[in-house]
Amino acid sequence: MNDLVGAGAPTAGGASTPPNSVAVVLWTIVISAAVRIATDSVLGYGPGEGYYLASARHLALSYFDHPPLSMWIAHAAIGWFGTGSTLLPRLPFILIFSGTTWLMYRLGARLFGEAAGAWSAVLLNLSPLFMIMGGSWVEPDVPLFFFLALATIPIVDLCFGAAKRPGRLWALAGLSFGLAMLSKYYAALILVGLLIFVATTPAYRAWFFNAGVVIAGLIGAAVFAPVLIWNLDNHWASFAFQGGRFLDSSGLRFDWLVRSILGQALLIGIVIWPLMMVVFAKALRAGPSEPKSWFLCCLAIVPIILFTAAALWAPIGSRFHWQGPGYFFLFPLLGKSVAEGVALGRKATRNWLIGSGGLLILLAGLAGAQAATGWTRAWLPSEMRKQPFSETNPTQRLLGWRQLRSTLAERGLLDQDRLFVVTTEFRDAGKADVAVGDRLPVVCLCADPRNIAFSWDDRAFLGWDAVIVVPGDKNEDPSAYREYFNSIERLSDVDIPLGGETALTIHLFLAHAYQRAYPMPYGISR
Repeated sequence: MNDLVGAGAPTAGGASTPPNSVAVVLWTIVISAAVRIATDSVLGYGPGEGYYLASARHLALSYFDHPPLSMWIAHAAIGWFGTGSTLLPRLPFILIFSGTTWLMYRLGARLFGEAAGAWSAVLLNLSPLFMIMGGSWVEPDVPLFFFLALATIPIVDLCFGAAKRPGRLWALAGLSFGLAMLSKYYAALILVGLLIFVATTPAYRAWFFNAGVVIAGLIGAAVFAPVLIWNLDNHWASFAFQGGRFLDSSGLRFDWLVRSILGQALLIGIVIWPLMMVVFAKALRAGPSEPKSWFLCCLAIVPIILFTAAALWAPIGSRFHWQGPGYFFLFPLLGKSVAEGVALGRKATRNWLIGSGGLLILLAGLAGAQAATGWTRAWLPSEMRKQPFSETNPTQRLLGWRQLRSTLAERGLLDQDRLFVVTTEFRDAGKADVAVGDRLPVVCLCADPRNIAFSWDDRAFLGWDAVIVVPGDKNEDPSAYREYFNSIERLSDVDIPLGGETALTIHLFLAHAYQRAYPMPYGISR
């Protein structure tokens, strides 16, 4: 490990000639975008993507789970492409992350030189979190990372460069941070990290009295205003939901903490994460005496520490990507270390890079093949093969529900007037909406509908019939809806195939005459 992270500039005798940094970054962008396009063409939407697309179908000032920027982008993509393809709605997000890769290169280059910047960009694309979910899926993290990088570069110029037009740089930083906040709330944690840097680095404490900070703050607040307006109109539902996730407690759970750390390591990359933690620890130990490294540490530390600590008591499950913005700012540190190792011709560095890239290709290939073919089913012990496919399929959440559309079309229901679709869980509403949302309204009548509760006013469907959709793996009973409809009859099931087997069975019910509105949560103003 020490061979990989040895500090100091390479000696003249041991240095190797670095490749052209711009060419390396451009090839990284082209190759990684091509890989994303190929995989996104065959992979179904991720666990939250269908739900985000269902929410984005309805243009609004903001949304229940997140600020609106990613939804606005998805809304435009739906208008251009629809949701019939799993690739086309993702294309804007793939393009955005291509820009993020370039900005990561420029950020690393400004801080530590061209070679460090190039390796920062390469390593970012070797991380599973940024290669997949944060790099191509319909997720708020994609524009978040882009605008965090765009906001940080002018701050770096103000801190460490010869800023010729500081007013313009402050304005760009304010606009970009505002757009980052318009992507995801915890962009604010990066601002907290910036305050920590200013407070702990004497040369920059004068920023507290700088007019540029006021200008940047006003611009950022103006950009964020739609979120405040939406929440004011909806009883601050979004802020209450997000804040409440940290107030729930099940006592101290050290197993949850261990699970969180291991999950972060897997998402960042089981080869990348340990070395990243080493360079992070060295930079923390050096502190403000190394101001450029300390700057990145301050930006990174708040989301990493906060969300990892929260796993000790809060039931936040497998949301290991919440620490992503913090890890994002550690890639320039890692790029600097790798650039030094490559320049010195260290075999350990070369082997580590080969291992990082090879492991990502292997795991992504295996996961993609599983999602497309269900190949792991054939390798399970005979006893496990007797279990339902939904219980043994590791990529179950990537299944699409396209067969739902064809089944409803065959029954003549897809063109029926005064008909809507009812689901019992918000993610299922996303799956159903991707399949039929362009033809039928899809609602979620449950205690936790998330943004689906704001997409439709179900009172508009009084007197309508409904198709109730219940995935077979949920064991939900549609009889709970009997008091809201005149009658409910069962229709034939829909089978979702994968690899020649039925991966999921969807139960369909036809409910007649919606009689009264389902009680919705969140204190919605009707």
